Amino acid sequence: MLNQPDTSSFKIELPVFTGPLDLLLHLVQKEQVSIWDVSLAKVTAEYMDYLETMQELNLDITCEFLVIAATLLQIKARSLLPKPTVTEGSEETDSREQLILRLIEYKKYKMAAENFEARRKQQATVFTKVIADPALNQDEPTPVWSDYSGVSIWELVDIMQDLLKEKAQEVPVLERVSVPRKQISLNQTIIILQQRFKNGYWCSFQELMKEAENKAELIVTFLASLELIRLGLVQLTKSSSNEILLLASEG
Repeated sequence: MLNQPDTSSFKIELPVFTGPLDLLLHLVQKEQVSIWDVSLAKVTAEYMDYLETMQELNLDITCEFLVIAATLLQIKARSLLPKPTVTEGSEETDSREQLILRLIEYKKYKMAAENFEARRKQQATVFTKVIADPALNQDEPTPVWSDYSGVSIWELVDIMQDLLKEKAQEVPVLERVSVPRKQISLNQTIIILQQRFKNGYWCSFQELMKEAENKAELIVTFLASLELIRLGLVQLTKSSSNEILLLASEG
C-alpha cells in the first residue's frame, strides 16, 4: 500500500484573474464557439468537474467559485423544466443573459490587463542602473501564482484531469499487486525537482507528471512543480507545437 501525502495545509492561491469567470471563459474557448452560442448545460457539467479536480489538487476554491456554480446549476435546472409562457420565462432568460454579459465584460478587462502586462514586460527589458538605499527594506513580497508565458493554470488542470482519470483506472490493477509501503513527502519532492532542474534542464510538463507511479505521487509532483514555479525557480513556457514545457529559471 502507498501512504497518502499530507498536503491538507498546502494551498495554491489563485489571483484575481484566475477566478470562476476565468474558468468559465476557458471552458467556452475550449468549445470554440461564441460566448452567446455556448451550451451552458455542457459548460455546467465541465465546471463542476473542474471544481472536483481543483479540490483534489488542493487549489484554493473561494466562495466566488461556488456562487457561479450555484448560478449555473440554477440556469440548467430551469432549462430542463417545461417551457413556460413568455412572461414567466423572463427570469431564466435574464439569469443566462446576465451571466453571459458578465463573462463578456470580464473578457474585455482580462485582455486589457494582458496588454498592459505585455507592455510592462517590454519596458522592463530596458535596464536602468539604480543605486540601492541601504536604509530601505529590501525584502521582496512572497510571489503568488499567475499566468506564466501565456500558460494558464486551467491548461495545467486540463492535463491533470486526464492523468487523474488514467490513474483512477489503474487502481484495480494495483490492488492485486503487493507493493511495499512508500512514504510520499511534498517537501522531499520539491527538493528532488529543484535539483533536477539545475544546469538548464527542461522537460514536458505532461511527461513529468506521467512519471508518477500512482495518484498520490501525481498530486504531490503537481503541487511541488507549482511551488517551484511560484518561487521563480522553474519557468513555464510553450514550444512551437504548443506543448507546455518546464525549464530551469535563468540565474
